[in-house]
Amino acid sequence: MPRDRSAEDDAAIRQGEAELRSWDRRRRLVVEAVLLAYAAGYAFLVLGGGDAPAALSWVLLLIFALVRAAAWRWGDRGARTDGARTDFALRHRRLAGWAQSGMVRARAEQRLRRARLRRIGWGLVVAVCTTITVVALLGDPPAVGLAVFGAALVAGAVVQLWLGERNLAEARRWVADPPA
Repeated sequence: MPRDRSAEDDAAIRQGEAELRSWDRRRRLVVEAVLLAYAAGYAFLVLGGGDAPAALSWVLLLIFALVRAAAWRWGDRGARTDGARTDFALRHRRLAGWAQSGMVRARAEQRLRRARLRRIGWGLVVAVCTTITVVALLGDPPAVGLAVFGAALVAGAVVQLWLGERNLAEARRWVADPPA
């Protein structure tokens, strides 16, 4: 049985959904920009400076960009929007739009359960990329392009570790004291 909502409730839901879409769009643009920057760095430093011709490097970069654009346009919008609603609620400590408290709590508990796995995974990425960077620099002759790319990956993995800790703090805060 549908619940009757007032005009104020509808306006608050519409405003929350608009704020959510804007926040999610900015968040996805940052992610896509970082991925494109890594792909461009890979194409320029590793493929363009290695054995592969530069034209092949830029063709691979173009294919990467087209695949990311297709995923952006035709990806699972429903799941992405629900995930954005719960992430927004955890980050800002309030429900927005159609977000439900039960969904947000489930997402917070999921973050808490997966924290150790996330730390181990990104820690391994840091270790492997650091090894690649050091080996590339110690080679004869040193592969500076590969070392720069490895260092950029290490920096990205460290940022992911930091973001994971921030997300974990948000989840702990929500589970300990959910907003009313």
